[in-house]
Amino acid sequence: MRKNRPKTSEQNAVLTSNNKRINSFFKSNIYLLAFSMVALNLLTYCSNSDFHDESIKILENHGDLLKRNLGKVHFLTASGQHIVGQKRAIGYNDPRFKRYIVNAILENQIQGLGALSKGFKVKILKDTDISNKNEKWKFFDDVFLSAFPSVNKLYREGVFRAIIEGRYPEYILVEEAKLDGYQDMPQEDNPEIRHLKGNIRAKLYVKSYIKELKVWDTREIDISVIFKATINVAEYADVGNPFGLEFTEIQIPTILKPTATEVARLRGKR
Repeated sequence: MRKNRPKTSEQNAVLTSNNKRINSFFKSNIYLLAFSMVALNLLTYCSNSDFHDESIKILENHGDLLKRNLGKVHFLTASGQHIVGQKRAIGYNDPRFKRYIVNAILENQIQGLGALSKGFKVKILKDTDISNKNEKWKFFDDVFLSAFPSVNKLYREGVFRAIIEGRYPEYILVEEAKLDGYQDMPQEDNPEIRHLKGNIRAKLYVKSYIKELKVWDTREIDISVIFKATINVAEYADVGNPFGLEFTEIQIPTILKPTATEVARLRGKR
């Protein structure tokens, strides 16, 4: 390792001269430097003060904006437009809640074979395939029957038997529905828990292929769906079930194709 060489007398003289110059500069300009430091501190203080005042204004404006919109609903349209709406409580006798119940049952449980089998691509070999392989049926089971999973077991088995026997319609469309005999009853020991029951009367459009005659049959039929349900937000509510709705009983008739004899007789009368 190389050792540092000692400074020469010339180098020491240069350093001494530089030190004297620096000391002389500070002595001569001490007041100017002090004034500059005070001015710099004052400028920094003013800048921070302005920033603080501006921050307070922004926070106050945001606070006012938050207060004005706290009780409102905000959402975007498909085009990205911001829409602000007023919050309104929905009671269990509200028509919108009744429609929610009707749609929950009919949209998920009333499906033709084409929908159940994803366009006739999925084979249904056992009754549980209906609830496991069909997204709407599975959603209904997971969300509205999580506490009472056996509620639609008989209906599912009836649909499966109709499929195996070639009696289940290919296409079923709900044309209209009406809720009759609806009742909303609070639980005696806990009014937050509600017990509901009602009767859904629906008109369906049914299209069936009659294999024996090699023809399609289309007709309208009326059905009645009886249900009982419990509302318990604390126990059952989640993202997919905001009302905490759980069905405790559902009676849905199994929809069947007309027989070849019925279709032939009807065609003979035309």
